[in-house]
Amino acid sequence: MDQQQGRLQGKRTTLDDLSAEANWLGRLAVVVIKLISTALLTFALLGNSAVADTQVSILLSGNNPAYSQFADSFTRAVSRNASSPITVRKYLLQDALQLAPEVIESQIVLSIGAEATGAVLAAPLQGRVITAFVTRNALKKLAESHRHSANDPTPLLGGIYLDQPASRLLHTARLLEPTATTIGMLTGRLSGVRLKEFSAGADELGLKLRSAELQKEDNPVVKLESLIAGSDVYIVLPDRAEFNRTTAKWIIYLSYRYGVPVIAYSSRYVDAGALVSVFTTPEQMGQQAAELTAAVVAGEVSLPRWEYPKDYQVRINKKVARSLGYPELDSNKLLRELTALEPSQTNRSTRQEGVKSDE
Repeated sequence: MDQQQGRLQGKRTTLDDLSAEANWLGRLAVVVIKLISTALLTFALLGNSAVADTQVSILLSGNNPAYSQFADSFTRAVSRNASSPITVRKYLLQDALQLAPEVIESQIVLSIGAEATGAVLAAPLQGRVITAFVTRNALKKLAESHRHSANDPTPLLGGIYLDQPASRLLHTARLLEPTATTIGMLTGRLSGVRLKEFSAGADELGLKLRSAELQKEDNPVVKLESLIAGSDVYIVLPDRAEFNRTTAKWIIYLSYRYGVPVIAYSSRYVDAGALVSVFTTPEQMGQQAAELTAAVVAGEVSLPRWEYPKDYQVRINKKVARSLGYPELDSNKLLRELTALEPSQTNRSTRQEGVKSDE
């Protein structure tokens, strides 16, 4: 009897132990399942974060067709150059110069034109800013007006200057006139910032830079005539719109009068009568901006970073070339010669398809 009760008590003890062990295993399973679920959720979140699109907002200063061409070129090119997904959205700067909330919250804002860049510099942006379609001197003034350092407007700012480097324009002058000794240049409040750059570049090529600054009270014809008459080649630099309009017609007129070739900065200047223009198209600038943006996103380059246009085109007014004694001047040949003089640059537009000289 005692033995039978002992066996029953032993069985109850074993059952109790098994039950306790089962409960412990059940609790352990619940903990393990929770840990696995948490790990899976964390992995999913981290995975989504790792492949999340970088948000890029393009802010246009206005409805300028060139801005739209730039934006289209950028959008096509950035996906080819990026190592991770990039989402691009385009916005138009409103009349009140207020930025949309989506622009302010973007990881990268691409400001196109001086007005958009000014609005971006004044806004409380959280991301990085890349500018385009702004000249070097205009950007300097914008940075100063928004109380940023002139050389480093903000640690998260970078971009591509609209204007061409001094060396490129001076080499163009040397190729046009191998025996030239003097380069003429009239500057305004903005373009005067580049005098040191041009003076240094002229010295390297054995050229003398003759320059003057146009003040409000000055007669532009008097200033220009002295410069052009005493120069072998005249280089036009972009400045404020009023300055550009005031001087353009007199530059062309005096160029004819004294037989001095003019190197300008836009295709329209060639239409107006300049001999040569060296310029970067909106599509070319969009491609370069896409490469810079993709490199910034990938961490390959850091801001601030400033670049002159890598790619450019040359256009010649053939009628002017014949009148000034350059009947054999060819835009494609000139472009190839310029590219050969820039070993650090790789111009991808040496054929200039679609860019025609005036006949």
